[in-house]
Amino acid sequence: MKAVVKRVYNGYLNFVLKTSTVSFENFYEIDDEIMDNCILGFWRENSYSMNLLLKKLNRYYKVKKNQELDVNVVVTDDSRGEYIEYILNSYGASALKMPDDVNKKEFIKELREKSKEDSLVALALDGPIGPLHEPKKIAFSLAKDSNKPFVGIKVRHSKKLKLKNKIDNYGIPLPFTKIQFSADVFGNIDNEVLTNFKEYKEIVKERLCF
Repeated sequence: MKAVVKRVYNGYLNFVLKTSTVSFENFYEIDDEIMDNCILGFWRENSYSMNLLLKKLNRYYKVKKNQELDVNVVVTDDSRGEYIEYILNSYGASALKMPDDVNKKEFIKELREKSKEDSLVALALDGPIGPLHEPKKIAFSLAKDSNKPFVGIKVRHSKKLKLKNKIDNYGIPLPFTKIQFSADVFGNIDNEVLTNFKEYKEIVKERLCF
């Protein structure tokens, strides 16, 4: 049954991509060396839609730059995470599965090491369980430790289905819609940002929330 759901998940994403108008604001103004080696943050409600962006980015690097983009995305270690992993693998990206609280400390250690490699590491700023649009410190800590720029992503849909019963307000884009991705380069993160994160996260919310 899970295999069928995975194929449906991926097939629907491809259908949305084929029938929708997808635009990328600011991306072509950003140095390629930033996008292929950064910490990429987004809101958890846009986890499904982010595959459209990452799939397009991966194709851009293959066609225009003749290189593979090393994409690693943090997902939850549950059924939804499995479906997202299936989609990621379909276009050459990898899933980093965040386990339950018992094993999370070891995972964070491994994630820090992974983020130091030449790769794009993407994760939900308000994951894994919210609150909605309340950024956690981890993405910025990874950026600081790996000396990589942090890039935030905003996603706007003209039509999407919101799963209201989900704690993260999970959204699924509908076919024949307009989807706009906007990139905001925050740059390198220093100790001052982490020390004063309570104030800094308000800046993050102001810049990344529509």
